[in-house]
Amino acid sequence: MAKFSGFLWKGKDLTRREETRPNTPFVPWAVLTGLMATACMPASGRAQQTVVRDAGGGRKIELTYNSSGQVVRTRTLSQSGKLAVQVDYEYHPAFLVPQQTTTSYWPDGQTIRSVTRVTYDENGNFTSEVTTTFDESGKPAGGHKLTHDPFTGIYQCSEQPAAGGKFRPVECPAGEQEGGGEKELTYEEVARELEQARRTAARSPEEAPAAAGQPVELGLVLPSEIHAGESITASVIHHPSHYEGVAGVKVIAFRLPPDAPPDLDRWECQMAGQAPRPANTPMRLAVPRGVSEFSIALRPVGSSGSFMESVKISPGCQNPQKFERFEGSPVCVKGGLCVIRGPFADGQGGDFAAIGGYPARILAETASAAYVSVPSEVAPGLTHLILATASRVIAMPVAITQLAFSPDHLSLRVGQTMLVHAFLSGPEQLPDDCWRAGIPPGLSPAEARRWRGSGFDPPGRGEGLLLVTIRNAAPQLASLRGSQNQTFAFRLVPESFKHGEFKYQFVVQAAQSGTLALQSTIMPFLAPVPAQVYDGQLLLGRQ
Repeated sequence: MAKFSGFLWKGKDLTRREETRPNTPFVPWAVLTGLMATACMPASGRAQQTVVRDAGGGRKIELTYNSSGQVVRTRTLSQSGKLAVQVDYEYHPAFLVPQQTTTSYWPDGQTIRSVTRVTYDENGNFTSEVTTTFDESGKPAGGHKLTHDPFTGIYQCSEQPAAGGKFRPVECPAGEQEGGGEKELTYEEVARELEQARRTAARSPEEAPAAAGQPVELGLVLPSEIHAGESITASVIHHPSHYEGVAGVKVIAFRLPPDAPPDLDRWECQMAGQAPRPANTPMRLAVPRGVSEFSIALRPVGSSGSFMESVKISPGCQNPQKFERFEGSPVCVKGGLCVIRGPFADGQGGDFAAIGGYPARILAETASAAYVSVPSEVAPGLTHLILATASRVIAMPVAITQLAFSPDHLSLRVGQTMLVHAFLSGPEQLPDDCWRAGIPPGLSPAEARRWRGSGFDPPGRGEGLLLVTIRNAAPQLASLRGSQNQTFAFRLVPESFKHGEFKYQFVVQAAQSGTLALQSTIMPFLAPVPAQVYDGQLLLGRQ
């Protein structure tokens, strides 16, 4: 999917976007007009009245307020006192933005030139604009219609070519192309990115532990599908809740005392029947046969006491799926995991990984997959995931995706209403041929069944999609206006990103004071894309 610059269609900017994330929300023009007028707004409860103000250049503007002090109509008068533009505002209970009807007039101040009706949903997201134009005799001369689905980001355009004619669909203009898909890397470029990432890794500190005075949280990240008799690689991490619910892995959290050591190099991990391993490096585990679960112990170095947790082995078939080529999802989530699956060597998927030139931690591995953490330094957009093993290098193009909120710190006071903007960036740069439907690598059959059980049926063929959800994790604190069970769900397709990043705004209504917790998921139901494989100085090519 190419990236486009801004453009206007019939006066509507389809690509309005803030390059910076403001702390104050974007206010549509309909509301802005009302806010400007409220500088002299009558007190609430008074009868409807009209105020006349100077609009400059000899023009006047009449502002009509209802008994609640809301602007319900503005009339702009020309220098000669003729009516030029009238805007009527229609307020719905609990709606953030009023619906707006704008009527413009020919110079005589009586003959209508155009009528435009603009609508918004309850959270202030634009939904439609319908315009009818008239000639100087007052006869209809045509019109246009623009609709927008806030939950898919898709615009649809249509035109009415003549008076009384039917609206016919037309293609919404796409503006000027700025770029295309990501190119394949040469061996020299791969080597250069790996060297840059290794130098950065040598200077990078260990993952930050808990802040001073906060309890230490440690967990073990393993592949979600573990089969008896296979070898896997697992990692001990701080903040295990960060990876809970991430497809492809399971997290075993250890219950630790308040005085637990904060640094990983002061811990060791041991699987029953195997030697202890340092907790600050990935460890290889041989999964036992003939059992349904095994135990993992975490203990401070030199201590006889330990913290024990159990790990269940996947039921059913004991032979993991094997793959003949290396491949992965074309979309990876910032702060999440990228999965490369393929014919790895018995749980030793990789020795070093890089994404966008930054070192990327390999958290878990099996004989058929490697799970790589996306560094926080990588910006959203197209880049490459590179995985180096003892015998080969694997390079794969990926679009790093990020869902950001503005404001990003949602401290609420009881009774407060806050407008929150959500921005999903990265997929707008995804090439068209990466939007094929499929099940993302790392999503186990059991996890796919859970998605279907929730009422969502992943696409089996044709065009793929991104399923994005925003959930209120503290419904007792506040509510999300217009949500279903305190959750927004978006099914995004290539057309959702035709004009840039996907945007949605919503209203948070606080019932108590505190900090709102928003949890989001981004699941790319897209077919895996093949990787390039390098062996020494020889490019084996795309498999």
